[in-house]
Amino acid sequence: MSYATIEAAVQTLLQALDNFASADVTRGDWRVLDSGGAPYAVLYPGPFAAAVGGDWGQHVIDWTVNCEVFERYLDNGTSETSLEATRQAVIDALLSYPTLNGVSGVTLVLPERAEPIQYVYDESGGGPFFVMQRISILVVERTCADGSGEFA
Repeated sequence: MSYATIEAAVQTLLQALDNFASADVTRGDWRVLDSGGAPYAVLYPGPFAAAVGGDWGQHVIDWTVNCEVFERYLDNGTSETSLEATRQAVIDALLSYPTLNGVSGVTLVLPERAEPIQYVYDESGGGPFFVMQRISILVVERTCADGSGEFA
């Protein structure tokens, strides 16, 4: 397994939501913000931790997928309410698929925490154009030696 496989599975789950058009959920590509209609979700790697998971080559990796959710800024109140609804749809989808819809080795998916909401301005200070919140998603992967290396 790899982080890329896990991030792609999160992307697939979010693309299936009615909230997003398929092209509006990207992996590390913030250019989507220039494409027109929100909401958007941009996924990118966070920290990871590995630990021994049992006997003879078993281990556990806690991956973090960062998900920045964007809604177009319209006005105070409306924009935040829209972000809350989109954020809830993301959380519900992740909690509904604790193995990322059957990804081998994945035993838990948990939207772990979120940063405070932020307002997104352009380089010249114009805006705000978006309201955004970063959600950290914990994905627990349990693996066993695959018959290569020392365990062949």
